[in-house]
Amino acid sequence: MRWVSGVILVLAAATASAQTLVVGYSDSDPEPYYFVEEGNLVGGFFFDLGKELGKQLGVSVDFKAFPRKRIEDALAAGEVDVLPFENPGWDVKSERFVWSKPYFVKKSLILLPRLHTGDVTSAADLRGQRIGTILGYYYATLETDFSTGFFEREDVQTLKQNLAKLRAGRIDALVASDNELDWAVGLDSTTFKRGSWIVESTPVSMAISVLSRLAPENILKALEALQKAGAIQRIWTKYQR
Repeated sequence: MRWVSGVILVLAAATASAQTLVVGYSDSDPEPYYFVEEGNLVGGFFFDLGKELGKQLGVSVDFKAFPRKRIEDALAAGEVDVLPFENPGWDVKSERFVWSKPYFVKKSLILLPRLHTGDVTSAADLRGQRIGTILGYYYATLETDFSTGFFEREDVQTLKQNLAKLRAGRIDALVASDNELDWAVGLDSTTFKRGSWIVESTPVSMAISVLSRLAPENILKALEALQKAGAIQRIWTKYQR
């Protein structure tokens, strides 16, 4: 009887796990992608998207935070089912995952102090400067210049920390997506200005674990259904300023 009870408990736990979509996110992902209050995830574009995807699949949704440098390995190990904020070019072993079609484009820009003279139209305009970046992020267009010392990479955990450093003059510029900057600083022209150079323009997709108990093909179908119904665009509109 004890053996039978044990088997039942294991099967029940596996069934419960199979009925939960686990969405991974990085503890450094900024607003409006994720909103974290007192260590708890409370909202954001990918939070809402994950919830809608769970409804489409007919399962509950759980969110798990990971350091940026470990998040892809967590997906490969099946610790999470999906990472919604990814691109194959950001991971050297992207063939480990199943990939959705892109659902928006992340454009990275340079933010400067308002008193900075001139514009930033290319990497050449940043020679010798200290650039605020996010720990663990891969900046394809900038990596060579970082590694050769053409300009200096200064990592922090969050965009808010970089903004504070830029205000204090501890860095000369920072790189962030237009969506992040729209939310964090809006059209504030008294403190900051944006360079005209689009550093990167990167399609964002959902990476799906091949070990997902929900089956990658089912997740893909559910995501495509949301796209066709216009649900993703409606969610995105909610986070525009």
